[in-house]
Amino acid sequence: MVADSSYADGRVHTGIPRAAPSEPAWPDVPAAVPHSYARAAALGLAGLVLAAIVSRALLARWIVTPWILPDEFIYSELAKSFAHDGRFLVSGAPYGGFGKVYPALIAPAWLSHSMSFTYGVAKTLNSVLMSLAAIPVFLWARRLVSPALALVAAALVLVLPAYVYTGTLMTENASFPTFVLATFALALALERPTPWTQSFALGSAILASAVRVQAAVLFGVIVLATALKVLLDLRVDAGRPWALLRRHLPMLAGLGGLGLVYAIVKVLAGQSLTSGLGAYSVVVGGGYPWGEVWRWVLYHFAELSLAVAIVPLAALGVLSGLAAVRGLPGSAERAFVAVAVTTVILVVFQVGLFASRFALRIEERNMIYVMPIVLLAFVVWIGRGLPRPAVIASLAAAASAAPLLAIPLSRFLNQTIISDTFGLVPLLRLATHLADDFSQVRWIMLFVALDAVLAFLFLPRRVAAVCLPLLLAGYFAYVSSLVVEDTSAFARNLRGSIPGNASWIDASIGTSPKAVYLYGADPYPNHEPVVLWELKFWNRSLGRIYNLGATSPPGLPQYAAKIGSNGRVRSGSTQLTKSRYVVSNRGLQVAGRELRHNGDITLYSARRPLALRTSVVEGVARDGWMGADATYDRYTTSNERGGTLTVTVSRSSWSGPDDRPGHATIEVGPLGTALGPSAMTVVTARRTWTVHALTEKRFRLPAPRPPFQVRIHIEPTFSPSDYGFRDTRQLGAQVSFAFRPGR
Repeated sequence: MVADSSYADGRVHTGIPRAAPSEPAWPDVPAAVPHSYARAAALGLAGLVLAAIVSRALLARWIVTPWILPDEFIYSELAKSFAHDGRFLVSGAPYGGFGKVYPALIAPAWLSHSMSFTYGVAKTLNSVLMSLAAIPVFLWARRLVSPALALVAAALVLVLPAYVYTGTLMTENASFPTFVLATFALALALERPTPWTQSFALGSAILASAVRVQAAVLFGVIVLATALKVLLDLRVDAGRPWALLRRHLPMLAGLGGLGLVYAIVKVLAGQSLTSGLGAYSVVVGGGYPWGEVWRWVLYHFAELSLAVAIVPLAALGVLSGLAAVRGLPGSAERAFVAVAVTTVILVVFQVGLFASRFALRIEERNMIYVMPIVLLAFVVWIGRGLPRPAVIASLAAAASAAPLLAIPLSRFLNQTIISDTFGLVPLLRLATHLADDFSQVRWIMLFVALDAVLAFLFLPRRVAAVCLPLLLAGYFAYVSSLVVEDTSAFARNLRGSIPGNASWIDASIGTSPKAVYLYGADPYPNHEPVVLWELKFWNRSLGRIYNLGATSPPGLPQYAAKIGSNGRVRSGSTQLTKSRYVVSNRGLQVAGRELRHNGDITLYSARRPLALRTSVVEGVARDGWMGADATYDRYTTSNERGGTLTVTVSRSSWSGPDDRPGHATIEVGPLGTALGPSAMTVVTARRTWTVHALTEKRFRLPAPRPPFQVRIHIEPTFSPSDYGFRDTRQLGAQVSFAFRPGR
């Protein structure tokens, strides 16, 4: 039996030799080119990579601080620790579950003492790492198309919006090139199965998995792509399946041997087989809602198609259809299709499965690894003359565009996509301009998708071969510009939590770790972790974190600490007693000398033993507003005597309706040791008042000897959002405290 194949215009070639065919059959390997031509292409690739490195390094400067938190903070801590002492620690403590290859690659940046210089070097290293992905793309493309088109493939990859991650301290920067390298190595092993190519494929998959555990999906790709390659070979070769499979057995046996060794190591170590997944070990047996999994897989496939502008995915569909129906004569092409199809399917399924249970949003960030493969399919399709067999091309175009109907735009078009789902960012901008009219956004999206489908199906070949790559590059550049603008604005907003010099603690006391942080005083529990992550990144002198009982933020190994009734701070860690410098939120006033104040954070030269002067335990926001309850503790005074406490209760800044006046009760009393540091043993003074809009009153109460507490309760509260304002908090009044010790 002789299989048939397709020419560029869709006509069928039976495989029977002809004396003078009107068009040549698809070659197995692109025709040889003059040495000067190949050298020019290599120089062109070097120029593209260098231009990408420089441009991305410059664009990364717009991102002024880490903003994907706590991930960027964790990787920076691991890199800093490895640079200083060769260990992977976070805040001086072991922190498992995160890959070590990427932190080791950017660790040289931390050899500098300037964090501003370090941050710039780390982002430049990211630009180098991620831009290297163009090299395996070019080498892979050269086995399939001409040098000129191979350069087109490399250029399209280098303008992907995913390169915005070069401005972040994220493992994507190292995982992207290693994943592409692993898929290229696998295609090479399937095309020419030798011991060297198969070893290269296994080694590349191991490297990619070491960089990012998600890449373990490559081991499944190896198995399925090998099976698919054998099936595609059978389509053009009448040989026996076993004879075709036997050439790939060394690689499959090697993969099985690696799995066996891994299992033995884990069993001997007394660890579960899933422990090798690190922080992602929870994904195994995660109780997935299988009824929803396929919906999430569809969402991710649709978003992937949108992210690459539909046409490249449709091109992959055409190549796959031709391989299945008519067969591809070139071994390199069959290997490419086998790897491309299995990689796209497995990665999209993997990411959709994870999102259905854990992320609950579209995670394009975890699918960027298949985009170079899809773009390569697009270039191969052009290189083969843009074949568009009517049925196959129509089905491929429909399969690429129709899933867009499934995306619930009203659910996913929000600010969370800025870090994960770049392909939806233009739609988010459009929704903002259209006042969140998602129905209109959907129609515009579908109209543009229809244009892409029509261009794919009907644009004249000579025009399409030039215009489609240019339009695709323009689209990627446009999306990248939007993403850079949004991410840089987000980073600037975070950077604003540390006014002025972000390394102000280092500037005050040096860079050696010798300051501790007292955590848990910010009335906004979601605010303090962000400030602390930023402080820890920019200031190497900030060491251990001592938690006073608040909810622990992720990525910050901490030590427990308690405040005694006398205001002293105690912990089982001796480092707390040895540290001269203490950093805390404004809600805690440490006994000692205030060295510097920056935003909500204060640096102290603390007295010994470590104690507090004042602590606003809870209930008072940064703008002075409290809810229903607030407390103020005083642990020490200048003469350790009582005095006069002035409490101001006010709604003077509220000019809205006065239909909910607040009945305020103010109580003062000593803190008792038996019931804990925040428990009032007896009320020694009490005042009551009803606070109205635009009113304010000061109360002077006698305060007992320290430690004592002031407790305020206001009922009812009101929400400005009930009157058309954006503030959704429940507010009681604005309060302030002032103490004057007695003589």
